[in-house]
Amino acid sequence: MQNETLESVTQAISYEGYDMTAKVSNGKIAAGIIGIVVILAFVVATIIFIRKKQKGNGFGILGGVITYISFNYFAPSLLINLIFVYSPFKKYADSVNKVIVSTAAFIIVYTLSTAFLAVLGRMLANKVFAYRLKSFGEGFSFGQGIAYTQAAFTMSSLFQLVSPMIIINRSGLETLVSGAKDQEAANKMLDSAMELIGYKTSAIVMLTIVAVLFVIYQLAITIPMYAAYQKKIHKGYYGMVLGSYIVIEAIQYMAERKVINVIVQLIVTAVVVAAITYVCIRIYNKCYKDEERDLDKEKEDKI
Repeated sequence: MQNETLESVTQAISYEGYDMTAKVSNGKIAAGIIGIVVILAFVVATIIFIRKKQKGNGFGILGGVITYISFNYFAPSLLINLIFVYSPFKKYADSVNKVIVSTAAFIIVYTLSTAFLAVLGRMLANKVFAYRLKSFGEGFSFGQGIAYTQAAFTMSSLFQLVSPMIIINRSGLETLVSGAKDQEAANKMLDSAMELIGYKTSAIVMLTIVAVLFVIYQLAITIPMYAAYQKKIHKGYYGMVLGSYIVIEAIQYMAERKVINVIVQLIVTAVVVAAITYVCIRIYNKCYKDEERDLDKEKEDKI
């Protein structure tokens, strides 16, 4: 009886306009899996490298995780929703379809909100967690928490992208929509599936590369943020960090809205990250180089 009911529902759904034999190319799935492995491997490599240079602590990493989730994830979404509901920008938002119709409004609001809150979160966290982040290594572990949390979110996004691709290839589109209640639900499922099938491999590769660049960036800007808080450098470096954050976020949202090509996004992001990293390394060499761990000396002291 259940089989007959399922068959009648399936027959009632029309697949017209959809290629029900379409599958996701193995290259896209492989690119997603490789992307997850590359990001994870890079995170592990940085952990090993940093441990050889500085002695951090778990409290700093936990503080970084909390700060990222609060100021890079939840707070921007809340602020952006408030802006598009209660400010003059609300005329640019389609409340029915939950989309922002103006590309310029989207880029401006999203860029300024995410960049400002991210830097503000770091500044507040330096004050809140200062009693446990007294050495540079402990302060830098806070930046590690932020960088690795962002990497984890990217890996999660790649996993959520690859998983349905594998399901589509193993089960087939007809099996995928067999549980649809009506034609509208089936169309939504098929549209989502076709979007995944048409997803560009290059976009997955770009997502991986940008994620690695962001790990480097988040680690690098920890140095001037911590040094400025300790008054070892001018507080104007806060502005440098905010400016670089604005550029990176603006480029990302411009690429999302197809204003620029993803290749341009990658180039600009790489140039900004390289420049900021260079400046941050110079600050590190000036202010904190003498705090590097001497593992051989530590072993001798323990003996």
